[in-house]
Amino acid sequence: MGKGDRKKKLPILEDIPKRQPNGQARSRRKGMKDPQKNGLSARCRIFGVEDSLTNRKRLRAPHMCCQIGMVMEHVLGEEPGGREKIDRLWQTLLNLSIAYGMYQRHYLGIKSEPACMNIMHTQEYQEIMNAYASDLRTEEDKARDAANNWMRWQGFMGKLDARKVSLIHHARLDKAELWISTGKECSNCGQTLKPKPSHKGREALLAVAGLLDASAC
Repeated sequence: MGKGDRKKKLPILEDIPKRQPNGQARSRRKGMKDPQKNGLSARCRIFGVEDSLTNRKRLRAPHMCCQIGMVMEHVLGEEPGGREKIDRLWQTLLNLSIAYGMYQRHYLGIKSEPACMNIMHTQEYQEIMNAYASDLRTEEDKARDAANNWMRWQGFMGKLDARKVSLIHHARLDKAELWISTGKECSNCGQTLKPKPSHKGREALLAVAGLLDASAC
């Protein structure tokens, strides 16, 4: 190698991207992906709304995990004081579901049914149930308190007619068609319907509102 060759500058090499511990390539140019994106995109498809950033942000709300929550958002979301109404209605349904879950666990000795309402799989619900699981009461005390609490809610629902009680359980179990997704055709005109609450969904919302009023008395 001659003296002239020693003076030549070597080309600047690009940074080698580091790899993850499992060996997969890691690029620092890309931002962190939202871990909830896939789940929120699935919600968009289930409820028939466009899979956009705006809709995914909307569907992050706890009440947007099930049909009755979509009905609440559609009917009350744009009304004055609607946010507060939604929070109170959702909290009522959450408390009812917790009371029934505790009654099943501690008094009946069984777990919630597999097709239970999605509210029973939310982080909020699980945190409350875990807090109950760590208390120091005896099993007899837990069973007695769970039965008394569920009977209290039974008393609230006793102030409503049988139709409203049935709709409340439809909302809690998320079984009936309370929300109409995109793609379904109108039986009268044949046109494709936009996502909206069904007639039964609006009835269920009124039933939950009635339970809220009854529990507040």
